[in-house]
Amino acid sequence: MSGSIRSYVYPAFAITTHHKEKEDLLINGRLGDIVFFGAFLVWAIFDFRDARRRPQQTPQTPRMTSTLATVVIGLVAYYLFAFHLHVWVTGVPVM
Repeated sequence: MSGSIRSYVYPAFAITTHHKEKEDLLINGRLGDIVFFGAFLVWAIFDFRDARRRPQQTPQTPRMTSTLATVVIGLVAYYLFAFHLHVWVTGVPVM
């Protein structure tokens, strides 16, 4: 994914995952939750550390077609999961 979306999302993704997993660890105390959310927390810490150590890449000129394709694919995937696959995957209806 090259373009303008990645330059804004990637560093924030590791930070957001780190904070979310810390909150989940504070809320959920079962062993399975600790292992599951703890693994994501460790991944986020190492991902952020590695991202800070990498040399900065020269920004690429974003292409509108790539950005538009990313947004459309994301919206279609959201629609399919939220309204058609959520009950099948999780057993819980969204609405």
